[in-house]
Amino acid sequence: LGTPPDESAWEVGIVDPLNTEEMITTAKIKEQGLSTSGNYENFVEFDGKRIGHLLNPVSGKTSHSILSGTTIAHSAIEADALSTGFYVLGIEGSKKIVRNLKECQSISIVQLGNNIDVVRL
Repeated sequence: LGTPPDESAWEVGIVDPLNTEEMITTAKIKEQGLSTSGNYENFVEFDGKRIGHLLNPVSGKTSHSILSGTTIAHSAIEADALSTGFYVLGIEGSKKIVRNLKECQSISIVQLGNNIDVVRL
């Protein structure tokens, strides 16, 4: 709540899902909630494949399009629900929703070949 003393906003680090000891980017929030969803910490290995705890409800399979999805919203409850939904929807599906929500931002970490990219909506 509020802001840190002598600061205009809280600066929150967003972890690199491929190297959780490092921050990949940051976000600034003030009077908002923030939540991150991803399959990089809660997963099982089966037949040499990583199966995460977040599943696409349409396919029943682990979502792979986003490595990590962070959402900033009006409240922590909204941010939590939206970060999971955006993670499963992927970038294109999330764009449509973010455009229609006030005070909502999405920060996705995606892998494009051998490169990692930060996509802000």
